[in-house]
Amino acid sequence: MATMQERVVTGAGPGSGASSRGAALTAFARALRREEHELEKRPDLLWQQLFNRLQWEEEPVPGLLELQLRRRSAPGATPWLRTRTRLRESEALRLTLAGPHESGH
Repeated sequence: MATMQERVVTGAGPGSGASSRGAALTAFARALRREEHELEKRPDLLWQQLFNRLQWEEEPVPGLLELQLRRRSAPGATPWLRTRTRLRESEALRLTLAGPHESGH
């Protein structure tokens, strides 16, 4: 049986194909836009920030995260924070604007 990631990439399985891939890409793009202000400062938090947003999306997105979730949750992996509840923000939120950063100068 094909994994969820293989089904999305190859277009195999029920409810798959271009619409499934498009929905996944849209979800990833939306998450990146919403986290841009944090990732600009801390690119090392990419996995944590994206996972915490994308885990609540409709399939196929959570299935695409499965392999990395297992790897990053294994003993000895770099620690990261995982939310257990949805983020409390409007679904209409498109991005977060950040003000000037302190540069220490």
